[in-house]
Amino acid sequence: MKIRSLAFASLFVLSVASVRANTITENFSADPLQNGWQVFGNTNLFHWTNQSLAVTWDSTSPNSYFYKPLQTVFTKADTFSVAFDLQLKDVAVFNYGQQIAIGLVNFSEATNASFSRPNANSPDLFELDYFPDTGYGDSIDASLADMTVSSASWQDFYFAYANQSLQTNVTYHIVLTHTAGSTTITGQIFTNGALYSGLTHVYAGPITDFRLDTLSVSSYADDGWGDDILAHGVVDNFTVAFSPPAASATTLMESFFSNPLQRGWNIFGDTNLFHWDSTNQNLAVTWDSAQSNSYFYKPLGTILTKADAFTVNFDVQVNDLQWTNTFQIAVGFLNFSNATNPGFSRALGYSPDLFEFNYFPDDGYGEPNLAASMTDQTTNITSYPDFYFAFGVQPMNLGVKYHVQLSHAAGAAAISGIVYTNGQVYTTMPKIYAGAIGDFRLDTLSISSYSGAGQDPNYYPGSILAHGTVDNFIANLPPPVRNVAGIFGNGQRQVNFATYTNWHYTLQRTTDFQTWQDASTPVAGNGAVLFLQDTNPPADKAFYRMRTEQP
Repeated sequence: MKIRSLAFASLFVLSVASVRANTITENFSADPLQNGWQVFGNTNLFHWTNQSLAVTWDSTSPNSYFYKPLQTVFTKADTFSVAFDLQLKDVAVFNYGQQIAIGLVNFSEATNASFSRPNANSPDLFELDYFPDTGYGDSIDASLADMTVSSASWQDFYFAYANQSLQTNVTYHIVLTHTAGSTTITGQIFTNGALYSGLTHVYAGPITDFRLDTLSVSSYADDGWGDDILAHGVVDNFTVAFSPPAASATTLMESFFSNPLQRGWNIFGDTNLFHWDSTNQNLAVTWDSAQSNSYFYKPLGTILTKADAFTVNFDVQVNDLQWTNTFQIAVGFLNFSNATNPGFSRALGYSPDLFEFNYFPDDGYGEPNLAASMTDQTTNITSYPDFYFAFGVQPMNLGVKYHVQLSHAAGAAAISGIVYTNGQVYTTMPKIYAGAIGDFRLDTLSISSYSGAGQDPNYYPGSILAHGTVDNFIANLPPPVRNVAGIFGNGQRQVNFATYTNWHYTLQRTTDFQTWQDASTPVAGNGAVLFLQDTNPPADKAFYRMRTEQP
């Protein structure tokens, strides 16, 4: 249960949050494949036995992972650690050898066909590596790779290491740690409770940021030149500890690791346009303007307004594309009631309450656009100025994965966007059309295929038919209590505030800051505004806070 609180007296507001760590543990006491673990690659390399995981690291096999999604994404801004036990039974290396590896990866990156650990095409890693001696000494490494690591930027690694060996048939306890904001990784190796190595040597390559979403025991393929490793051992007693998201934000994440229609996602419109790809763990999408407005969507459980700060991140790839004149693909936030109204038309400008990424192919004038688009509550055919969009005049190349980040600052009448490829900035969307933006109401995350119906055939009607994938959503939303207003006087002690549907809210009171009492019964959030009142206020002054709980 998550618990947060907001304290206030009269009209003065102070936010407070309980501080605690979340943990993921695994001691392999039961079949891990029945507890969220999965295998990618060579299934013969991993075997549950004797309440531990028996592992073969074989670099002659393709990249293979025994893995479990974290259900969150760690970045440079987070504090986290990974601890586990490791015992090697035997190790053989050939030519210049390879490493064994255990830690955190970005699953989408690690399973990409171009991912190669020995050739440095290996972004987003946080792991223990052990390189047995091949004539240059053993090396135990705590390795960190950022989003930009590739064969062209192999220096974007940080690792702490020791030139020591891991002896066979000895159990080592490994602890890898990252501190919030740091560009480093630290590691400690213990045997029988005593420190064996602090990994005191450092290679400090430049680290910008990273995205880690999966715990993995990793057997990497070789470099193609016969530099190999074959090792057998056991891994046990994982503990992943991390701080929860800051009290100032609520985070919605989706990596499509399982069927999203079983986890709160829905389809409106043409169901044939959206398909969960269970093999690649992403969402296959058809954007087809010949069909009715169609959405693959998930309610946010709250309403985002102009007063709120929020961001949405995701990966998008277009695999094929046909169009006339120009029309857009779309991913982002919308108001579900408006978007499903029969009068809603993105093509004609009847499209209030949008916050989305759009790609418009070349309109015939050599100007393909990647755009961050926002509309307010009033947008319609007679109020075109009520659009704001930032854009870059660049194409989306087919078969290339783009990472999109859209941001809104609290109170701003603007949207900003950045698009990345392979960890590098592709466009910051530097061009602006700054229409007048009033308030908006956004309540749904959506992959949107808009209809092109109703366009005047004499004025260059546009159409689009595109196939691609969407993956790895991270939506950072406002805190569970916000936009607070209250009435304190004339015997009334009442507060109203914006809520989430999956949180419960209780008004609490104190007169001495030593003890707190419930001043209202717990009330489930409604996604909009709630009113809570102290029905029996004290005669003298009192201080109030909001207790928020997420079952």
